Amino acid sequence: MNTRTILVLLLAICTAHAMVHMYELALPSVELSLADDYQVETDTIGWMSFLWRMPWGFGALVAGFLVDRYGARRLLAIFLIGCGACCCIAAFAPPLSMMMVTMFAMGTFACIYHPAGLALLSHEIPREELPKALGWHGVFGSAGIGAAPFIMAAVLMSGGTWHSLFWVMALPGFVIGGYFIYLARTQPETQHVKRDENSDEDATDWISFGLIAAQSIFLGFTYAGVLSFLIRYLSQSGAVFAGLAPELRGNLLGGGILLIGCIGQYFSGYIARREKLESQLFWIALSTVPCLLAMAFVPPSFRPLAAGAFTLTFFMHQPVQSCLVAEYTPRHRRSLCYGIMFALANGVGGVGAIFAGHIAENELKYSVFAIFMAGATLFNVVLWHRNRSRMTEMSH
Repeated sequence: MNTRTILVLLLAICTAHAMVHMYELALPSVELSLADDYQVETDTIGWMSFLWRMPWGFGALVAGFLVDRYGARRLLAIFLIGCGACCCIAAFAPPLSMMMVTMFAMGTFACIYHPAGLALLSHEIPREELPKALGWHGVFGSAGIGAAPFIMAAVLMSGGTWHSLFWVMALPGFVIGGYFIYLARTQPETQHVKRDENSDEDATDWISFGLIAAQSIFLGFTYAGVLSFLIRYLSQSGAVFAGLAPELRGNLLGGGILLIGCIGQYFSGYIARREKLESQLFWIALSTVPCLLAMAFVPPSFRPLAAGAFTLTFFMHQPVQSCLVAEYTPRHRRSLCYGIMFALANGVGGVGAIFAGHIAENELKYSVFAIFMAGATLFNVVLWHRNRSRMTEMSH
């Protein structure tokens, strides 16, 4: 493909990445209203969030196989149109049991994105440019994460309800999904067949990939737990936007704080170097530990600062981690490998949402998340030690 075609494809992939995270944050953005309307506690919301995240994670395994077989463009179209349809169902406010099913279905469609989008990026972008491409990819993802609370805040300020948020999110899913149908018909998929295992392009290191996949469980547990109730956490910070209703205040603060992740993603992609990826991932994971401890113990007026510091540092891991998967795995199994990683991060790690819903005390909740991130750093220590020779060789 020529440069213009690659740039258009990159923009389409990044936009789809923004959409999957907008769908992910739809439930956290409305969970205060949902809890009131359905008259449930946070433990029920935690289970609802887990029902979204579980298929988002485990379904990525199946999605990885399907992408390798049928191509990323077709599967991305199914993801977007399916999520748009689920948003339409949720907007009608079905009974609680049906809402649970709808969240599960939305997570099932959303599971397609990461194996498809990341594999398509790693296949079409030159390896030396991949860190920067993944950085921009991450910026769009963080923009999508931050956009959902802002859209909810705009809905509330205009007199709407949580139902309106799902209507708003349905339309771009249909539009962008239609564009990927067009791409599937006009741009044939590049086939990535198995190559010589001794070639650098298809070199594999399954043990290192296993370490990355294992530590992603710890990252996913923290991610699911923090984001599922971040709006509620910030709604109790009365010092900022003191005159606003708690839900509106929480969504305005949450949207702004989550957008800080764009800075972390861009900076991480900018500084990422193939010869330093393992060490960079270690320092990123370690730096989130004090941020989570701050979220646990700071007074309510300082919660936005603590949450902003966490968002800035935590989201830096994504471009680096995605680059490492590309380093350790063969091209013809790249989609499946990304699927494995996201199955562990969001399927197993999604239990963090249930944990957060059952634990009311912020001190205990965020201290446990800090312990999990400390555990992730231990895997990164082993990863760094294992790949010292590769890092040294590439630096020369």
